[in-house]
Amino acid sequence: MYNLGIVGFGRVVTDLHLPSIQSLELQGRIKVATIFEPGDEQRLVARQMFPDAHCTSEFDALLDQEPDACLVASPPAFHASQTMQLATAGISVLCEKPLVASSSECMSLIHAIGDDDTLVSAAMIRRYFPAAWSIRSFINDGMFGDTIEVAVHEGGRFKWQINSRKMLDPAFAVGGVFYDVGAHILDLLRYLLGPLELQSYCDNSQANLETECQAKLKAGAANVKIKISRLQAIKNEWVFSGPKLKISWKPFSHDSFHMLFPETTSASGEFICKKLTPSLPGGYRSESYPAYPFPSYCMWDAFLRMLEGDASDTVKIRDVLPSIQLIEEAYQLRRNGCEQIDV
Repeated sequence: MYNLGIVGFGRVVTDLHLPSIQSLELQGRIKVATIFEPGDEQRLVARQMFPDAHCTSEFDALLDQEPDACLVASPPAFHASQTMQLATAGISVLCEKPLVASSSECMSLIHAIGDDDTLVSAAMIRRYFPAAWSIRSFINDGMFGDTIEVAVHEGGRFKWQINSRKMLDPAFAVGGVFYDVGAHILDLLRYLLGPLELQSYCDNSQANLETECQAKLKAGAANVKIKISRLQAIKNEWVFSGPKLKISWKPFSHDSFHMLFPETTSASGEFICKKLTPSLPGGYRSESYPAYPFPSYCMWDAFLRMLEGDASDTVKIRDVLPSIQLIEEAYQLRRNGCEQIDV
C-alpha cells in the first residue's frame, strides 16, 4: 500500500480524482496520508473526507510526512516548483495539467529527474478515453483516407465553481483559455495525429488572460482548426472528416462517438466502446458517472503501476513539452499580431 499525499484540495480533486482515490483505498492499494491545503474552508473539507490524514497549511509539513506519492492539484503557477521539490525528494508525482508554466520549467524538470520515468506523470486524462483510443486506431489504420480535416470546438460561458480565484488572477495565471483548455486539446491532438505545426493563432487577450481563441495547425496530412471560448455557448464537438470516414465526437463523452461513411450513405451510427469500459474495481462502474470516472481510474492505475516500475502508460514530462512550446509560440504570434481566423 502506498501512502498518498494531496497538494491542493479544490474542485478538481473532489470532482475528478476523488472517486478513483476512494476506489483505490477500498482495494488497499493506497491510503491518503497527508494533505496540504492553505485555504481554511477546503482544509476542513479535506479533514472531513479523510479524518485519518495529516492535514496541513504548510507545504513543507507535507514533505516532512514523506509520502510515497503525491497528487499535485494546486493552482497551475505552483505546479512546477512543487513537483520539482517532491520529485527531487524521491516522491513520485501525478501532476494536474498544465504540468509547467513554460518550456524552460519543463526542461528544468527533465534535467532534474534525468531518465527516471517513475517520478513524474502528467494528468492528461483525455489520453485515457476509450473514444480517443478508438479514434487513434482508426487514424493509424488509414480508415479516413489520404487526408483528414479536424475541427475542434470547445467551451461555453464559464460556470466552473472554483474554490480559488488564482486561475483568473493575472498575478498567478500564466495564460487564459488556450493555456488551460488548450493544454488538453493540443496534447490529445498530438496523441491522435502526431507532431503539430502551428499555422496561425489569435485571441481576445486582456492582461494575458484570453477568454476566446482560435488557431490553425497542421499534422502531416491533417489540417486542424480550433476554437475555444469561455464567453459564448459553442457546440463542444470534435469532427474528423476524411474521404472515407467522418467522426463526430463530444469531448466529454469518453466512450462513444458518431460515425458516418460518406461513400455508403446508409452506413452511419453511434460507436460505443463498451468492450473497452469494464466495471471499475471497488464498486465503481463507468456508467454510474456522467463524465470521467473510468478514464480517471485508468490514469490512476497507470500511475500506481509507474510506482512499481512500469511507466509505459503514463504521460511523461517530455510528452507535454511540445504542447507547452506550441502555446508559447501562439502567444508570441499574439504579441506580434495576427489576423482573425474563421473557424
